Amino acid sequence: MMYEENRFGAGFGSIASIGSILSSEPFPEVPSSKTGPYGKRRGPAGTAEIEMGAERNEDAGHPRQKALGASKPDRRSGKIRNASDTKRGRMKIWRKQEGITMMELVIVAVIIGVMSALAVPSFLNYSSKMEAKGAARDIVSTLRQARSKAISERVKYGVYFDAGNRRYTFFKEKSGNEQYDSGVDSLISQITLDRDVNYGGNTFTSTTVVFKTDGSASSSGDMQILPASGGFTYNINVLASTGRIKLTD
Repeated sequence: MMYEENRFGAGFGSIASIGSILSSEPFPEVPSSKTGPYGKRRGPAGTAEIEMGAERNEDAGHPRQKALGASKPDRRSGKIRNASDTKRGRMKIWRKQEGITMMELVIVAVIIGVMSALAVPSFLNYSSKMEAKGAARDIVSTLRQARSKAISERVKYGVYFDAGNRRYTFFKEKSGNEQYDSGVDSLISQITLDRDVNYGGNTFTSTTVVFKTDGSASSSGDMQILPASGGFTYNINVLASTGRIKLTD
């Protein structure tokens, strides 16, 4: 009996010693891999986010924060600045955006006036030149049409140039004198030149060019068409032997 008691006593003693060891040297805590922002461990149901929200609410409700106003980040430096600084910055920007002065308006008006004074005459000269070119082309077209009809219809056709009235007449020749007779010849068309276009020199032997049935013309010569502003001339040439019509500038 005594041996058994000693054995049980020794057993209880060893158990007590093991318990003391366990109580004096606890197991090291295993670090969790799930850590939240700033090293905080996430608790159940996102307690870390709740704690951070609470901290933000506490900072926003601080009397100093209320006095300074809501903070805003500076885009250039990345620093936090309060609303009062932002308002002051806006006021500075608004002050820099000033209106146009009277002197600036006068300068712009003078520049526009000078440019207009230089551009308008050039535009008018160009427009007059284009009108003269168009008139010369129309005359050449009429002469070629008269020659073509004389060949195809075997009847003489002619063009009469009236420099005094600034017009030309396309007619079918019936009198036989190779001149335009308003009461005898058949009028086909009569065209008046534009006011910006004038007749120039005329070296034809007659004011009328009549095309014969073989395509030849009654006379050779040159006629100039020029703009009213001058400075440029379009020349129309007719060769009597062949009836060739040519426009040069």
